[in-house]
Amino acid sequence: MNWDKATIGLLIRSIYDGRVDPANLPYKLYKAIAYYFTKGVFKGFGKDIADTVSDSVDHELLYNLRENVHIFSGAKTFNYVLETTNLIVEGDEILPLREFKKRALEIYDKYNVNWLDAEYETCIGQAQNATKWKDIETSPFDLVKYLAVIDENTSPVCVQYNGIIKDRKDPFWNEAAPLNHYRCRCLLQSIPDGIVSKKTINDFEIQPAPTFRNNAGQTGEVFTKEHPYFTDIPTKYRKLAKQNWGLQIGRASCRERV
Repeated sequence: MNWDKATIGLLIRSIYDGRVDPANLPYKLYKAIAYYFTKGVFKGFGKDIADTVSDSVDHELLYNLRENVHIFSGAKTFNYVLETTNLIVEGDEILPLREFKKRALEIYDKYNVNWLDAEYETCIGQAQNATKWKDIETSPFDLVKYLAVIDENTSPVCVQYNGIIKDRKDPFWNEAAPLNHYRCRCLLQSIPDGIVSKKTINDFEIQPAPTFRNNAGQTGEVFTKEHPYFTDIPTKYRKLAKQNWGLQIGRASCRERV
């Protein structure tokens, strides 16, 4: 998602002037983020909705993944606007516009450049693993092995799972299936035989962050409701959150082919 400086500047000025606030989110920003994440989902899945057969497993799973990233995009937009809005008043005074723009641009880059890239890669990775999980469910082999890429960049949570073998119906995979963190490179593989681990998810010293304790192939979720974008919403905005911040979110809003 590449917005030019002029467009970003207009958005920041709209927040400063009060035309955009947490109760009146910028729909164009939300749609741009949702479109970008949807492209990631389709890339990871290897197809888009138009390439699936209606009422098929792929069709339903892809719909759910896409709807999830639309809802997540609304939450992301809300959190960005809320944090930026909170800059306007410092102490008992309104921050001068010039200083506000400087600080607001830093927040924009945090949400919509740095974090956005990691979230986009998560869309790709979770969609890849979601479709691979469907292959595992139809595999002639009952056992599943966790495979981590072991190098200096490997997360401790993935190191401890590496080589674990479980039955595909074991609840372990409900929470330990990749991705287990941002930029996770791990995979699951169906295997014909092996020594099954007796460990449960709680026997491991390090646990994935709550938002990654998920199996996208089972839930149809790229991002769970345990993500801070959802859990850190101030109380006074929670009713608004249940209404998806007044945004058109859901199947009716994401018919376009990406």
